Amino acid sequence: MSHVTYRGGYLSLPLKLVKTSMHGHTADLDDPISDTVLAAVNAVQATRWRINPFVSRVMWEAYERGMQMPGFPSFDDEPMPPDVAADVWSAMTPEERSDVKMARAEVHGRNAKAQGKRESLKRKLDMALELQSRPAIWFPHAVDFRGRIYPTPQDLNPQGDDVAKGLLQFADGKGPGETGLYWLKVAVANAAGQDKLTLDERVAWTDANVEEVRATARSPLAFGRKWLELDDRGEPVYDAPWVFLALAKDLDDVLTFGVDHPIHTPINIDATCSGIQHLSALGLDPAGARATNLMNTGKREDLYSEVAAHVKQAVADDAARGVAEAHAWVGNVSRSTVKRAVMTTPYGVTERGIRDQLVADGHTRHLDGRPYQNAEYLKNKIVDAMAATVVSARQIMGYFQGVARALAKEGLPLIWHNPAGMLIQQAYWNMAETRVRTLQGALSFSFWDSNKDLGLDVVKQAQSAAPNVIHSFDAGHLCLAVNAAYKEGIRHFSLVHDSYGCHAADIPLLQHCIKNTFISIYSTDRLERFEKDVRRYAPDVELPPRPEKGGFDITEVWDSPYFFS
Repeated sequence: MSHVTYRGGYLSLPLKLVKTSMHGHTADLDDPISDTVLAAVNAVQATRWRINPFVSRVMWEAYERGMQMPGFPSFDDEPMPPDVAADVWSAMTPEERSDVKMARAEVHGRNAKAQGKRESLKRKLDMALELQSRPAIWFPHAVDFRGRIYPTPQDLNPQGDDVAKGLLQFADGKGPGETGLYWLKVAVANAAGQDKLTLDERVAWTDANVEEVRATARSPLAFGRKWLELDDRGEPVYDAPWVFLALAKDLDDVLTFGVDHPIHTPINIDATCSGIQHLSALGLDPAGARATNLMNTGKREDLYSEVAAHVKQAVADDAARGVAEAHAWVGNVSRSTVKRAVMTTPYGVTERGIRDQLVADGHTRHLDGRPYQNAEYLKNKIVDAMAATVVSARQIMGYFQGVARALAKEGLPLIWHNPAGMLIQQAYWNMAETRVRTLQGALSFSFWDSNKDLGLDVVKQAQSAAPNVIHSFDAGHLCLAVNAAYKEGIRHFSLVHDSYGCHAADIPLLQHCIKNTFISIYSTDRLERFEKDVRRYAPDVELPPRPEKGGFDITEVWDSPYFFS
């Protein structure tokens, strides 16, 4: 395929470094970006990327053959439920009619979502084809108002889905060496969904399956390949199948040509429920620290499984007492059932949100009874289990909410510094509506914009405080870790907020930087600093007392192999 060499002028579109929406938040402040954040953004967007030619070729072949692949949406819409005859409809109860409407709405929603995914997949494939001859490409980045770093291009970028990540690799290769080979094997197991094992067990899993891994790299679309398998819901059996394929090719190359052979796929290590990690560190909470691998217990702790165990027991107890909704959930509660609720709790998900997630994610689809009634029941069990396992985290979230509420009642936004020195503002001003009538007369459009004259939305300020503060803390940690790693010579970064990636050979150095910066952050009383930030501009507002701290020694993070793994 030939490519045109373009010469002449280009159209430049200036972008603001701090992203904004209808709420300005931090973007309304003067010069909120610290040198630390700016250095991290520049280090991240200086990473040289390229299209993975092997994965791109396999993906295009599968697409053109119409194969139902992992990460590919269905090529056909799901059929709608059959129409209900008028006489049958008139005889239905209101509840039965509601169930019919809900069933049709769910299918319609899934079809609309699938169509969006089809269009997104095609855009990714087209961009990969257009860029595959380029020796290097770069992704400009911006930050949101909490300081989180995002690539500005859409669809195909390093923070995209598994398809996007599989299509991208570092432009500059690096031999893994023996240490990097260990981490390459860990990454292969992670992509296959074995990340709950110990590190050595993940390496052993890869070694035990190495012939399948290498065969996948050499004939990826052959019948029976495990990376192609889908479960009974049509979801991939492997956690990240396209990344698995890219890593399988790298592992096959290294085992063929030696540990000095350059490989290009990023190796990522992930936090354990990072929101709870930060909340546990803020409160020096031993229970939360143990559950999220801030301390070394000799194994990989899994908060999601712990919460699931509590929920299973509660369901079994209720079923024994004859609770109807409990019977529907017996045998149907797993780690994945509770994972999203646990993961989003530090970021402000409401109890109603947990209920809606259970329905939207399909966990109620095959249960007896009404979906929302079943979800309402299990939501209560998940909330109770969370309250029993991460007590300190909820207290600190309540503190942030209380501070924001007290300020909002006085007409003051919430302003603080994150650990990277970025000044952050949360200001959900009430919205003003502007209606525009068209030439059609009755037809009109509404435009909404924040209006400081209308005051702050007190409820929104309170509800959003905990997630926004915690997002700002994990964003600050990322910036500090990137700068430390850059200073040590790392030049290739693959980052998704709480998932840090680099070349396999550099993982031990990156781990050192992640731990060192995290310990440095929480060796200081961050709740006290947060309160001092607020007191600088609101000295007379009555704030809730800071939560009591526990006895966890933050330096124990040094000895935890599963803090990021």
